[in-house]
Amino acid sequence: MEGTERNRGVNYRTLEELFKIAEERKDTVTYNISVSVLEVYNEQIRDLLATSPSSKKLEIKQAGEGSHHVPGIVEAKVEDINEVWDVLQTGSNSRAVGSNNVNEHSSRSHCMLCIMVRAKNLINGDCTRSKLWLVDLAGSERLAKTDAQGDRLKEAQNINRSLSALGDVISALASRSSHIPYRNSKLTHLLQDSLGGDSKALMFVQISPSDNDASETLSSLNFASRVRGIELGPAKKQVDTAELQKVKQMLERSKQEAKLKEESLRKLEENCQNLESKAKGKEQLYKNLQDKVKELESQLDSKTHSQITSEKQQSQLSGKLKEKEEACTALQHKVT
Repeated sequence: MEGTERNRGVNYRTLEELFKIAEERKDTVTYNISVSVLEVYNEQIRDLLATSPSSKKLEIKQAGEGSHHVPGIVEAKVEDINEVWDVLQTGSNSRAVGSNNVNEHSSRSHCMLCIMVRAKNLINGDCTRSKLWLVDLAGSERLAKTDAQGDRLKEAQNINRSLSALGDVISALASRSSHIPYRNSKLTHLLQDSLGGDSKALMFVQISPSDNDASETLSSLNFASRVRGIELGPAKKQVDTAELQKVKQMLERSKQEAKLKEESLRKLEENCQNLESKAKGKEQLYKNLQDKVKELESQLDSKTHSQITSEKQQSQLSGKLKEKEEACTALQHKVT
């Protein structure tokens, strides 16, 4: 699965192919690729990319959309294939290995490379997510051959137990059982999404050419034959619900903002109507005042004219009175 720098293994070649596809589709689809490297050691999950060991126990959680994940693990974002080898080597160097009578560098855990791919279609805006598990299973061990003791015995027992749990899951899937015992092992629990009906699974079985390992070879081939007979059904497109939720939230915010703007616009229109109504009222009042002023001016002109006429009449009467007084005085002089 890992290979060497000159002869790269399945893990590196898989990511190399992913980056090749991403480059070919870059005009229509953008891809974000990140990787995590875990191991299941003695039924405990260990993060092989963690820079410092943590006392916090890593547990498998179920997300809202039904998928399973391990909160707190390192997700290393890889921008190109040049970054991949360093990440894979970091994980490989942290993996638990040991020696026994059969293998000097025996893997004491199941190493699991998780590749997360998030894609966005630049044409229609669709966002999808995919998860690919590349699992290097530790080989089953016959204790009579390995003569494992102490920690090696415990490791071997846990390896065999988890492989047996994987076999139970395979058998349940093959028989289309209503209950699939995914939770009997951390290995199968982690792989639950990839062994379900929405995914595809592929298994490579490595066997030994030695006659001494004939029984293990036969057992491995029988296991591979059972795996081959399973039909998981067609893989389904996984819409990124997190991204979809973000879009829905943005849409909801836009609707709220539009609603608030419509309300503000309505109030503004009401204010404009009120101002127009007040302006019309003031115009009417101004017109009424102008009419009143004209009426008063007309009345003033009329009174002025009457006063002038009265003054003329008074002047005429004063003249006649004076004439009569003068006539009366002259008459008196004549009498005397």
